[in-house]
Amino acid sequence: MLGAIRKLFELVGLIAKEPGGDKKVRQVKKDAKKALFWLVVTELLEIVQIYPVKYFVDGIAQGKSLGYLLSIVGGMLAIDVVVRIGANTMNHTRHVAAWHQYVMLLGFGQAKQMSMDVAWHLEHGTGEKESLIAKNLNRIDNLTDRVIYNGLPVVIRIVLTIVALFIFGPVFALFGVIVVGLFVAVMAYNGRYIK
Repeated sequence: MLGAIRKLFELVGLIAKEPGGDKKVRQVKKDAKKALFWLVVTELLEIVQIYPVKYFVDGIAQGKSLGYLLSIVGGMLAIDVVVRIGANTMNHTRHVAAWHQYVMLLGFGQAKQMSMDVAWHLEHGTGEKESLIAKNLNRIDNLTDRVIYNGLPVVIRIVLTIVALFIFGPVFALFGVIVVGLFVAVMAYNGRYIK
């Protein structure tokens, strides 16, 4: 996967050297940064969303008043609304970034095909040329989806959870780090044999 990421960066470097390509690359990077910002905000809010539940359960155990418990429920609902707004904003910026990426890559691929000599065009049919571009666009889309929007949120959530655990209980945090470390080690070990 690292090789594919490196090739993607090389491709982006080639696109940036094309006339007008630098502007397209800057736009895609700008959109991707916005999406990543909202991704981190959403993940942070997902973690924060847990704490009102703690206060609600503690309030019940301590015999707090109904007004206190209802204010906690109101806080839970407010945080849930903010999480949903953050997630929707992240999804919107993610789709905008994906669209600009698609347009940039499609234009580059078609321009490269148009610059090929006549012999190449006679050798390759129209369907084959379009299939080549579509297949590579699909691969790049899957790569960015897998790395940025599926893998990165898991890493962010694990890191933020461990940080929160260290703040509220170092023993639990240490236990969490050990469990996650063992899980990653087992998955990496098993991953070598499951191919």
